[in-house]
Amino acid sequence: MSDEIKFYENCRQYWLNYGCIDSASAGSAFSTYKSGVMHPLLNGVVRLAEGQSEASIVDVIAGFRGLPSTWWIGPDSGAGTLASLTALGAKLVGDLPVMTIDLQTIGSLADLPEGVSVSEIDEGDDLGAWVNCYCPAMGVPDAQIEAMIYAERHRLDQAGQLHRFAARFEGSVIGTAELFIHAGVAGIYLVTTDAKFRRKRIGTALTQLACLAGRKLGLRFATLQASPLGYNVYERIGFRQIGAYKLLSFP
Repeated sequence: MSDEIKFYENCRQYWLNYGCIDSASAGSAFSTYKSGVMHPLLNGVVRLAEGQSEASIVDVIAGFRGLPSTWWIGPDSGAGTLASLTALGAKLVGDLPVMTIDLQTIGSLADLPEGVSVSEIDEGDDLGAWVNCYCPAMGVPDAQIEAMIYAERHRLDQAGQLHRFAARFEGSVIGTAELFIHAGVAGIYLVTTDAKFRRKRIGTALTQLACLAGRKLGLRFATLQASPLGYNVYERIGFRQIGAYKLLSFP
């Protein structure tokens, strides 16, 4: 397996592990996941194998009735996937850059503002506060926060596969990040900072902390999918873009 495909495989499995309601394996013709949270990224299809009939695609679409969902198209999807989905009414939401870095190049943590610290969280005590911190940045509405906490508590991760990190100020969680280990790669996810604390290198430090944790576990490369807000931050750390997902949704 090439390193580039491993990066996409890491992303695929990360989202499949949100399938606390329903999840089809990465090797299925349709790799699907449903968390039940009313947010398009929390339900979707992260891989569609080549050669699927229109009828089978329509059946999968019907399975998401009542749930917002995202269809991810990357190099691990069939060559005709984009044409097949758009012919059935899917709309292109946007491109999501895929970036990577050699973990040997990660230096020391960025300087943090006075009173701010970063560390791995105690999930039993801190998970609710951690979820509440990232929900505004991710666009999860207040009415869905309890469902989001449930989805986080019931992810399908194997023991030791997922590590969560937080930035704190005066006891409150003000930033988040995750390390997801799969396919021999360190996946970096959910890097967010409370709006009142942005542009203070907190997101940079959290990303570096997750990367360093991956390196300590013996991993060589990290990967992430960059939002427009985070792209320049990751570039400054040393990440480089190697590709992109196309994200689609059905009305």
